[in-house]
Amino acid sequence: MPATQDVVQTGSFTFDVEVQNVGDLGAYEIGIDYDASLLSLVSVTNGAFLGSTGRTVSCPSFSAGIGSVRFGCATLGSEPAGPTGSGVLARFTFLGNAAGASPLTLASPILLTRFAVVIPVQVTQNGSVTVQPCSGPCPTATPTPTP
Repeated sequence: MPATQDVVQTGSFTFDVEVQNVGDLGAYEIGIDYDASLLSLVSVTNGAFLGSTGRTVSCPSFSAGIGSVRFGCATLGSEPAGPTGSGVLARFTFLGNAAGASPLTLASPILLTRFAVVIPVQVTQNGSVTVQPCSGPCPTATPTPTP
């Protein structure tokens, strides 16, 4: 997750949640906490790392509350081995709604091997985003007729 980002109000931004130095990854679940008065969740997608060894990945839809989202994916079966190393677990896309600074906090991450053994997690970097006010009227998705 990037340490800081800037986005213009009504603009979208994405960030990746990455894992480093894991072995035989079989499933994950991660949460992100944010300021819902400043940001709206647009989408969450699985990254390439979990399925990188050819394992079939299943991702139920994400669970979003006010100011938080949880997302996870799992693989089934004992073969092939899960990925080892570092890579992107998930990509989050948000929209800036109002000017201000919001933390992006990784909440209660869970990593499991393909045999459902818990992999210890150490969060090394949370992030934040600063939503800058529009210069002039903020653009909207509503068409404006012009003569």
